[in-house]
Formats: sequence, C-alpha cells, structure tokens
Amino acid sequence: MLHATRPRSILRITDWPPWVLPVFLFGMFALLVTVFLAEKVSEEHARDALLAAVGRASRVRVNGQLVATPSPFLRALQSVHHVPAHHSGPTTPVTIELEGGGPTIAVVIARDSERPTEFWVYRPGPNWHNDPLGQEAGRITVASMDSLLRASRL
Repeated sequence: MLHATRPRSILRITDWPPWVLPVFLFGMFALLVTVFLAEKVSEEHARDALLAAVGRASRVRVNGQLVATPSPFLRALQSVHHVPAHHSGPTTPVTIELEGGGPTIAVVIARDSERPTEFWVYRPGPNWHNDPLGQEAGRITVASMDSLLRASRL
C-alpha cells in the first residue's frame, strides 16, 4: 500500500530547517545595527563639516541678509549637538550662509515644533533620509539663537 506524503510548505515555520530562524534573526539584527550606525556616522560627519565651516567663517548671511555682528550666530552654531528624538519636527527653515576662509557654506536651521528654543540644523544636499532640508547635523538648544532670529525678524 502506498502512503501519501504531505507536501512540505515553505510558509510553515515548523517545516523550516532548524538553522533558518537563527540565521534570519541574526541577519535582521545586523541590518538594524548597520542602519543605526550609518545614521549616526552620517550625522557626525555633517556636524564635523559644519563646525569646521563655523571655525573658518568671518561673515554670516541669514536668508540672504548680511548680519552686522556674526559672532553671536557663530557661537550659537558651535553649540550644535545630538539630541535624541522626541517626536516633534522642524518648522519653517531659515538659511544661514557662512562666508570667509573658503567656499561659502550653507546651513539650514528650523525651529522645533514643540520646543521654541530648540533648532534643527541641516547641511543642504543629498542625505540618508532624502530629507529636502538636507543632512541633519544635530540641534541647537541655546536660547541665544531664538533671540538672534527674533532680532533679525525671522
């Protein structure tokens, strides 16, 4: 008498060889770690480039207008650092151009949607998240940036 065998289904996890699940989970973990590391390195690279440009700058333009006293803006930009996500977002962007000591470097800052004295800082251009504002370089959390923009009527 012939016995009918049930065909193996690849969709049923109980039919997989025992090594498949650990290999799959390890691969997913490795992918996740790679994504987080790439994002961190990308932000650090953008922040380092920004800080180098701030160190060379002698003139500042805010939305195309030359700032009479650039040092307060430069000091505020030097305070850029990483801030963990807190489920808010950037609002209206302001373009800051750093001039002097090399090519003009553009920086985009945008006030946080929940914290009025926190500003998102971006380097315009291609980026990991395809964000139209650019590659995030960190945040500025000093109240002086808020005062400077208000004084500039921005």
